[in-house]
Amino acid sequence: MCTTGVKNDIPQAEVSSLMNIIIAKDIFLTKGGTLISKYSAQLTQRQTTKFDVQ
Repeated sequence: MCTTGVKNDIPQAEVSSLMNIIIAKDIFLTKGGTLISKYSAQLTQRQTTKFDVQ
């Protein structure tokens, strides 16, 4: 399994800090305008299983 650069556990404080940076730098262009506050965050995990088929 190749997991280069993937973190298994992200602390809540790090997520909140990153969200603050995203809002401060206004990096997302949205139809609704500028992001002004945090609403929610979630971590989605994906697992890939390869099968040998013949």
